Amino acid sequence: MDIKTISHMLGHTDAGFTMNTYMHVTDSMQQNVADTMGELLKSKKDENEEKIIKFPA
Repeated sequence: MDIKTISHMLGHTDAGFTMNTYMHVTDSMQQNVADTMGELLKSKKDENEEKIIKFPA
């Protein structure tokens, strides 16, 4: 369900109010985001390393 519809159905004029009232961040949610961002950054780093041309010294 999208927050805008839920907010409207609850009679709230601002979806931000609904989110601040009813949504809470858990440790597992934070860990999931950290893991996902880490994987995205790692894959981007690996992509960039493939483009580097290394010349012998």
